Amino acid sequence: MYEIDHERTWVGQRDEIISKLLPPLYKLVNKKYNVTNSDLLKMLYGRWHSHHRIHNIKMQGEEKTKKNRRRAKKNTRMQDVSNHFINIKMKSSVNYVLFYIEKKKKDQSDKLFNTK
Repeated sequence: MYEIDHERTWVGQRDEIISKLLPPLYKLVNKKYNVTNSDLLKMLYGRWHSHHRIHNIKMQGEEKTKKNRRRAKKNTRMQDVSNHFINIKMKSSVNYVLFYIEKKKKDQSDKLFNTK
């Protein structure tokens, strides 16, 4: 099977990817999922672009690599903070709903008890 070269440009190897990699990959993926060739090509390009970007940063030197690590660490931390607040909001919403349901059950049972 053809392996994508992250050092070469996408345009330089696009024809080889389409002729060698895409048909077997399409056959393999479509056993379980219904995906078009253009979607597969977009996914492959996204993967190549990500790896190519990282490779280019490494080639620019140690200073750029450190800067990229700091950027990635900061962004990961910010995403963790965002996810933490989302989880807190979800938990409080779920707790509120559960509290409301329990309160309604209690009110109904009190009404039944008082009417007898």
